[in-house]
Amino acid sequence: MKSVYKTKINIPSYYMDFNKKLSLSALMGIFQDITSTHSDNLKIDRWTLLKTSNAFWVTTKVKLQIMDLPEYSDKITAKTWTIDNTAVKFERDGQISKGKTPLVKIKSEWVALDKDTHKPRAAKTLAFPFGMKNLKTRAIDGKFSNLNYNVSLSDLCYSRIIYSTDIDVNHHVNNCYYSKFILDCFNVDYLTQNKLSTYEIHFVNECHEGEKLDFYKIETPDGIFVEGRVEAKSIVKALLKFKI
Repeated sequence: MKSVYKTKINIPSYYMDFNKKLSLSALMGIFQDITSTHSDNLKIDRWTLLKTSNAFWVTTKVKLQIMDLPEYSDKITAKTWTIDNTAVKFERDGQISKGKTPLVKIKSEWVALDKDTHKPRAAKTLAFPFGMKNLKTRAIDGKFSNLNYNVSLSDLCYSRIIYSTDIDVNHHVNNCYYSKFILDCFNVDYLTQNKLSTYEIHFVNECHEGEKLDFYKIETPDGIFVEGRVEAKSIVKALLKFKI
């Protein structure tokens, strides 16, 4: 079993944003797709894990370092690899490159939830190929950030109702869509003049159809912090750093 998977992708027009670059949600989608394909190859995909272990995968954290973004029709290489797991957490990294030039580096953390209780499952209780020789090289060094910033009602940026097309196969909001919601806290002029260089998102709780998701935004010494809440419950947190 190979701990590394990579593939070539031609960037289609519907992946573009208003800057004629790969959109953030499409970038998150590419990473989600290659991790899914790699999981299929390793026989630890969603459907197999449900059958063998009565559990399913959820992403808990993703961090991106963005040097540049591909444009329409660019041919990129998307790569992902597994990292040694802990007792509960699984990590996998990734990279998007054009030719030999890295464009985006990706770090992510996953857990397996029990299908019945939705509680995290210990790694040893899963049918997982623990004998794989994982890579030691990390795409991004260091730990994930501690996104414990305090927001108040005066920091409310906007609210949105969750509808049916926001929901994925797990019957909660698709992880990639949160990145669209978060960027909606900024206008086109700001996102044109300021380029996103670092993006870290933590998925805290599930959000479902019919719920109202309130987004709060504050500036911190570490970057711009955005939090999505349903009433007082935190759903998603993100830290964004921009360069002019």
